[in-house]
Amino acid sequence: MLGPDGHPTRGGFLPPVTLPRRMWAGSRLTFPAPIAFDAPLERSSTIASVEHKSGRSGELVLVTVRHEIRARGVLAVTDEHDIVYRQAPRPGAPQAPRDGQAYLAGLRELDRQSLAWIGAMLAGRGGRSHR
Repeated sequence: MLGPDGHPTRGGFLPPVTLPRRMWAGSRLTFPAPIAFDAPLERSSTIASVEHKSGRSGELVLVTVRHEIRARGVLAVTDEHDIVYRQAPRPGAPQAPRDGQAYLAGLRELDRQSLAWIGAMLAGRGGRSHR
């Protein structure tokens, strides 16, 4: 079940942060050892850190979750991801646009420009899409 922020509802593993907005803030993957195709895998998850900060946009809590995957007892993958919890926007603060259509239209235009540039490069026109 999803919460109002679009993430799974809270409770259980993650710390009980009460700030209402939750976002993915970054991640790091490492592969310290190879994994054999038939190796049984074990995953353990821990909360690596919890930091409270105060920023321009208000109160923040940064949580780092660390997953370790072991193959036959040997650490094979580490997956750390950062989650930021933010307070609700202040009254009168600018809101992010809620219309996804404008965003998608911008991506489509960017795709057209990128494809034109790639086509020009392949045609040997040095990035000039017009003759």
